[in-house]
Amino acid sequence: MTLCLFCDQTLNAKTRPEHILLNALGGRKTSRLLICSGCNEWFGSTIDRDLALSVADIRNLLGHRSGGGNPAPAISYSTALGTVKLSGEGRPTLTHKPFELERGEGGLNISIHANNREELARTIKNLAAHIGCSPEYLLAAFRAGTGQEFHETYIRPPSRRGQLSFGSVDALRSIVKACLELLALAIGNDFVRSEMFARARHFVIGAEADFNVRAIDLDSRELPREGALRQRFGPAFHLISITSERGGRAIGYFRMYGSVAWTITLGTGDEMPEVATSLVCDPVAERWSVVDPDARLPLQWLERPEFDAQRVTKAFNEVMKVAQYRAMERETDRIVRSEFGRHGIVDDEVVEDEAIKESVFREIIARVSSIVANTPYSRPLDWAEVHKIMNED
Repeated sequence: MTLCLFCDQTLNAKTRPEHILLNALGGRKTSRLLICSGCNEWFGSTIDRDLALSVADIRNLLGHRSGGGNPAPAISYSTALGTVKLSGEGRPTLTHKPFELERGEGGLNISIHANNREELARTIKNLAAHIGCSPEYLLAAFRAGTGQEFHETYIRPPSRRGQLSFGSVDALRSIVKACLELLALAIGNDFVRSEMFARARHFVIGAEADFNVRAIDLDSRELPREGALRQRFGPAFHLISITSERGGRAIGYFRMYGSVAWTITLGTGDEMPEVATSLVCDPVAERWSVVDPDARLPLQWLERPEFDAQRVTKAFNEVMKVAQYRAMERETDRIVRSEFGRHGIVDDEVVEDEAIKESVFREIIARVSSIVANTPYSRPLDWAEVHKIMNED
């Protein structure tokens, strides 16, 4: 009979699977033999939720899915242009009023704001209903009034400014829980439920207020096999590693996004078994391993944590390079699909018309170049396309 690590409930085949590494971080390894469904639900809505929220921004920047396959969370932030919302796929949307009306001596002054041609077509239809005319009449008025002087412009939205924070007390409780769970997979729940690990367990459930001060240290050192891990799992890897000596201490190591880490004295005792276990994960490429030789850490190394903010910044800058590359990759894909669709090219259709091919490639190159140079890209609006979209809706 196996009991929950944090209460006396019996675990069975119907117990809800628990993610050792948080699902939001990309963790896939689960077990029904660690905590009961009640504790799973309670932790999920409290300390695990706090850790997940703390990494929402970086998950969005990297665009990595959860362990269960869900997309990265959307985030919103305020800029001088208005509120920008970034979807989990990195697609930016500027939030604004769809249109503004101002009555002047010469009639109505109308301003329309749209993120794309489809939104423009919908806004024209809604505006027409608002002022009491047909969409075709309003569209004809716009075309007559603006001609080819009306442009669609692509502007990279301003970046979000701010600091990332991973180390709240509740987030640390979730981190310690993950370490205890990985240890329990190696030595069993009975050992982890023993008095040797009582303070760590009590900290997880909120009954050991000073554990984070006495037993947890920030760490920024390079790992003994840092290069090998980065080569195999990328710069944004997650790592949980547990090492213990017989009759001595058990120390956990938890590192997120290859940047910031914590060493945790999980327990001490004469009956402590000898353990060396780890879980390493690349959330971006969705590669993970439960036990990996490169991720095992010597106890002597774990006993000497050091923290240097500059080292963390350097490591995090490597992660941001990955984020920038992925953002460019996703945006380029959207541009290609957009321009192909604009010219009626679908799926794997082979285009024979040289003029169409030249036009498509010219527009793709111009739009991608504007992103690289961070400059606006503008072209005359094709009113025929807007009219076609209006009729399709």
